Amino acid sequence: FQSPYNSKTCAEEPVSAAPSARCQDMFAYLEALRLFFRLSLLIPFDLIQENDYSTAVPLVTPAVGGSLLHSVGNDNLAEQAKLIFDKLFPSICSGDKHIGNYVIPKRGTALLSKDAIDGEVPVIAGGIKPSTYNNQANTQSPVITISASGANAGYVNLWIIPVWSSDSSFIDASLTPNVYFWYEVLKRYQQIIFSLQSGSAQPHIYPNHIASLPIAEIDPSLVEKYEMAVSPLFSMVGQLEKESIHLSRIRDWLLPMLMNGQASAGD
Repeated sequence: FQSPYNSKTCAEEPVSAAPSARCQDMFAYLEALRLFFRLSLLIPFDLIQENDYSTAVPLVTPAVGGSLLHSVGNDNLAEQAKLIFDKLFPSICSGDKHIGNYVIPKRGTALLSKDAIDGEVPVIAGGIKPSTYNNQANTQSPVITISASGANAGYVNLWIIPVWSSDSSFIDASLTPNVYFWYEVLKRYQQIIFSLQSGSAQPHIYPNHIASLPIAEIDPSLVEKYEMAVSPLFSMVGQLEKESIHLSRIRDWLLPMLMNGQASAGD
């Protein structure tokens, strides 16, 4: 595999995405609601029937924890994993090998929102967030997804739950036992991956872009040591991720009811 650039180091600038424009009044309303509910509802999920959140309405209570703290908790856990990685692999992005010598991402299978069957499996397309949800996955967890097209083509994300890879490529547990290791490697290349986008009308990132990235020769025992160290951290991330999806879907069901008067906070 030939690298399309000569750099021997990885860019580590944080990735950010500006939120889409919203009506100021609506934004203020949603922000007030967010502060009230903390984007979270403490609900015993075993009492909620599948795809029927109406059973949850009497159980809704304001919460200090929930999705907001889930996000903070996940960030903290991910930072711990990053620190361990930096300690063990300080020069991982410099070398004569290429990622494709060890693992090559697979292309996902297109799934349009109209064809998805409602469920709780995130469908990963060309954006940063799931495009919709489906009732089954086409990957094994844990799984790295790399958005394939659009403005965010090349965005690298890690899921501790199975997902449906649609307009994206992926590296999952069926391709390598070292998914967490490869996630940290790819995040160090995030800005460079963005720069490799091809196509003027519609930017794309393909598996061969990822496979061509340079990397040092890997010590399997060191990689195994890293995986053992961070697996408990990412297991916690996965649990929070599952809870966050539950909470988000209940929130999305409840917000329209609150906005059109079908329900009120007093209910």
